[in-house]
Amino acid sequence: MSMEAVAHRAGVHRPAVYRRWPNKLELVVAAFESTRAEPVDPETGDTRADLIAIVEDAIRSIRHNPRTRVGLRMLIGSKPDDELAALVNQRVVEPRRAIIQQTVARGIERGVLTSEADPDLVIDMLMGALVSRVMMRRRTITRAQVVQLVDIVLAGIASR
Repeated sequence: MSMEAVAHRAGVHRPAVYRRWPNKLELVVAAFESTRAEPVDPETGDTRADLIAIVEDAIRSIRHNPRTRVGLRMLIGSKPDDELAALVNQRVVEPRRAIIQQTVARGIERGVLTSEADPDLVIDMLMGALVSRVMMRRRTITRAQVVQLVDIVLAGIASR
């Protein structure tokens, strides 16, 4: 892929492409962003229901958006200093993580979750299990399994 080839396919001159995207990295990230659905913060007032909805939304994105799968595979196989992976992570992954962080923070505020609950660890447990099952093992995950996953995570961070 070259900026010239993109310009040719779009029917514009190369400077027009560079005005919008200063380099190839920005162009590739923009392509990922253009096809992803904005993550939704369900905020129902029920931490458990919110986490289930968030995980189900992530599953839909993985199942129905090929670019999501490509982006995840790229992140899984990237090196720590990979600039493209860093941009995809910043613009695509982090907004979804922020919603889970907010959900955990609301659960702590409501007294449903212990104040020691680490939002980053909760995200890693939920999304790590999802990526492992769906992306790496290429297995499906049912709604019952999503509920079970959320319940297992919540059992470890629930207020006592």
